[in-house]
Amino acid sequence: MNQCRYPGVEGGDRCFTIVYNILSNKENTRQGVSGTWLAAWNAVPPWHLGSLLKRPAHRSVPADRQAALCLSLRRFVDGLSENERQAFLRRYWYLDSTAEMAAQMGASERKIKTMLMRTRGKLRAELEKEGLL
Repeated sequence: MNQCRYPGVEGGDRCFTIVYNILSNKENTRQGVSGTWLAAWNAVPPWHLGSLLKRPAHRSVPADRQAALCLSLRRFVDGLSENERQAFLRRYWYLDSTAEMAAQMGASERKIKTMLMRTRGKLRAELEKEGLL
């Protein structure tokens, strides 16, 4: 399975593994993951493309720093309230839209967006405090 990795694509290995575990076929997995990345790219609002293109495509992050970031993120998510955790994971892990989240969580879209903004601010402060940003 390692020869099918997606070097330079953050999360590429994880996507491949998830899809491969479902399909158990490398070629179908490659096609499925490629389709997923295309759908993700097409879902980026046009006004965000400029900032995405200005960022380096991939920054090489040392393994120890990656581990520290993962541990810090896990602690951060575990420390959120149930509503904050649900919103944060649905938006940034499952990529749910704020409209879908609002409907399913019984809240206004504005409330969801505000909650996510505050949660991102808390995460930034936590990562800065730990010297990871």
